[in-house]
Amino acid sequence: MKAIYAIVSILTLSGCVATPSLSPKVEWISKTNIDEFTDKQTCSVTVGSLYSQNSVYTYNNHYYPYIDVVNGKARVGIRSGEN
Repeated sequence: MKAIYAIVSILTLSGCVATPSLSPKVEWISKTNIDEFTDKQTCSVTVGSLYSQNSVYTYNNHYYPYIDVVNGKARVGIRSGEN
């Protein structure tokens, strides 16, 4: 009977070991925007949850670190995900 508990425990804990390897690699994405009315340029970097060849996607109700530079001053904060 103890052998069955040991096997069940090993199988359960082995799932915990495999989980980190399935998590996606976090990559910082940079983006430059130019306001079409004022011609002011902003540069920002952030992370997301899903990455494709040309885009990064976020989930609603999740928070992501965000850094941007406006008028030569850096701002650091968090943003909520977008659709």
